[in-house]
Amino acid sequence: MEHISSALWEYLSIMLGTEVQVYIRRRIFALYNSIEEQVEGLRKIPSGSRAEGLSIPGSDIDTMVVLDHISVSENPDDLDIDIVMITKDIKPGFAKLCCQKNYHNYFRGELIKTHEGCFLSSLFTRDALVHWALKRHPDAIAHGPCSSFQLQLKLENDILVCLHCKTWPQIALEWINRRRHYGWPSSDLIQNIVQDGYFLVPIGNPNSQDSHLQWRISFSLAEKKLVYSFNPTQFLCYGLLKLFLKHAINSNEQVKDLLCSYFLKTSLFYCIEEENIVWNQENFLHCFWTCIRRLLKWILDEYCPNYFIKENNMFEGKICGRNSKVLYDYLFELYNNGLDSLRHIPGFSELNCKMFATNSLVIRNELRETLCDIEVVSKLKFYYGMNGLKKEYNTIIQLLQQTTDPIDRTILTLRFSRIVDSFVPLVCKDIQTTTLNKKRYRQIKGLKQFIIDNCLFGDKCTGMLLLATLCYLCGEYKEVVIIVQKVLKKIKYYTFYIGYVGKITYNHQYISAMCGKGLTLNQKLAHFSRHFICVIDHKFYPQEIETELVQHSTLQTAFIPPVVYCNVLLCLSYYHMECKNRMRDTLNELYIAVVHDERFINEEERPLANALLQRSLQICGN
Repeated sequence: MEHISSALWEYLSIMLGTEVQVYIRRRIFALYNSIEEQVEGLRKIPSGSRAEGLSIPGSDIDTMVVLDHISVSENPDDLDIDIVMITKDIKPGFAKLCCQKNYHNYFRGELIKTHEGCFLSSLFTRDALVHWALKRHPDAIAHGPCSSFQLQLKLENDILVCLHCKTWPQIALEWINRRRHYGWPSSDLIQNIVQDGYFLVPIGNPNSQDSHLQWRISFSLAEKKLVYSFNPTQFLCYGLLKLFLKHAINSNEQVKDLLCSYFLKTSLFYCIEEENIVWNQENFLHCFWTCIRRLLKWILDEYCPNYFIKENNMFEGKICGRNSKVLYDYLFELYNNGLDSLRHIPGFSELNCKMFATNSLVIRNELRETLCDIEVVSKLKFYYGMNGLKKEYNTIIQLLQQTTDPIDRTILTLRFSRIVDSFVPLVCKDIQTTTLNKKRYRQIKGLKQFIIDNCLFGDKCTGMLLLATLCYLCGEYKEVVIIVQKVLKKIKYYTFYIGYVGKITYNHQYISAMCGKGLTLNQKLAHFSRHFICVIDHKFYPQEIETELVQHSTLQTAFIPPVVYCNVLLCLSYYHMECKNRMRDTLNELYIAVVHDERFINEEERPLANALLQRSLQICGN
């Protein structure tokens, strides 16, 4: 059993993330969150499994927006507070929020007056958030306490407003003083969590008649810190529990959606705290099934205690009576089937002892290194607002000057490069509206210098293609040829480049050429290039290919593989320069790159690449 557990542990570390990958994910969330807070002036707390470092397809992006300017306290005698939290005669884990001044400058329609006082309605607050989100995202809907809408890459984004209380709630004092025989969480971690206080999110107890007036006590930040303290085995067990719920438990229509991932996370918290087991690679399966056994007992008892407030039965009104029996029978069947029940999970269908007995699943150091590289470059975000870009540009410069951590510097460097990519087309669009030639000339010269200065950050190829595009739009075709030829010399067979869907081309050749050599990711950026990103509204691309870009754009954005874009720019420049022989040679290179060379173009990119090839042939009269 030990070798099966160990092999499964290795397999999951590829599937869910190595220890370094998880660290990188967390740093990306932390750094991006820090940037956005400074740009937008709001405190945001990323929560949920993605912020915890777990990347599972279909997981939501959860963000808590904290209204720090509103003070909350349990003690009505506290001075200068806006809201008093009332928990009397309310289910443990929930509270009513009574406004001291009958109103607050931030709230208007969200307040409800009763004979007991003026209360902040959780329902109206949530609905106000959804109304705000609908102005920006037409698909926004209410989802629990959140407003939920879809982002690029078809990721669901859940955002909610919450209030912060800086003191620890009286009802959760037992959690601080609880006897812990196995040293988790540590006393330092407990103290750190308690100092952060807790949050109140706009959703009430669904079984209460005045649910619309109640708010849930949330320990999201505390839970994130607890997950951060997991060792690799505990973290992979957390990931496997979520996969097991999604693909094994919820595959049964009778029990689907009775359990939520939060119940399984709670089971893991209690098991780490209370069970006398060894959380290591060889004992991985035993750890996992221990969590399932605890969950089975809770279902049998129809009582799932909240980890921080044991009196809060999270199964109340949901997993009881017939639901409880059906769920218990099915989960017990999965438990008895053991390893076979894991075959419900995609990628686990071929599980068998013979497979685990081989060394085929052992992660080579070079593969670990590549996975970490992919993790960094595939998490770039897209921002196009001019004011936001300027603030973010300055914020990242400051952070780069302050940090010495190599991973943080790489993350910030790539984000900075993406900001430059977005900034240049917007500035160029403004320049094109200038009517005075001298002013326009100075602005173009300044923009060129800006690109040159900032090509030192991020991948140089993308920066050079920005410069080449600007030169093309200004009719400086000889300069375009010089720049593009330099770019083509840099793009080797092992070039590491990423597209809209986050796929890496020829990563096995990248592993061979770049990994295991002791290079930092910043050093590898010389062999790294992103797609040339064309936002249709910005017009920062050759107008001759606009039709093709519009037809193959996603959310008004087209992504061109760098080799294809380089040759298209060359073809068009030679056409304008009337260099027929060189134009013919470049068309031939473009044809080979699109039709015969599979190294630089992914399958989903081929329609745009084929369209650009056809357009280039048409323009050049071939």
